[in-house]
Amino acid sequence: YSYVNQYEAPPTGDSDGDGMPDWWESQYFGGATNADAHTDSDADGAENLEEYIADTDPTDAGSFFDNVVTNMSGAGVMSLTIGPPTTNSRVYDVLWCTDLVEGTWTEFGFDQPGNADGSALQLTVTNDLGLKFYRTSVKVP
Repeated sequence: YSYVNQYEAPPTGDSDGDGMPDWWESQYFGGATNADAHTDSDADGAENLEEYIADTDPTDAGSFFDNVVTNMSGAGVMSLTIGPPTTNSRVYDVLWCTDLVEGTWTEFGFDQPGNADGSALQLTVTNDLGLKFYRTSVKVP
């Protein structure tokens, strides 16, 4: 299995068109156009745009969207743990494909809000026992 994070950002009120809203850049960087989307300001491995989408703090190296942990729950059933952190202002999903080179990622369609307390989110998928690759998705609703 392969687990990676997917980030999607619909910009709203974004003066510099970098995918991060003005209010967010002002909150964390002191001005509506002060952050560079592709810079990792806190050196935690996540770019500022990814921090916005994951709803994590781009100035705190301890605040980042953690990758997935998997637990096989039985034949063909897999329990995926997303985060922590998760947040109820973002939605989370699991995507799958059968070919990492030419495959198309398909959403399971959970679009499940995270937890208000920041705790991990548990999603269960049924695998038909064929070879599949999985990745997580976090989106701004």
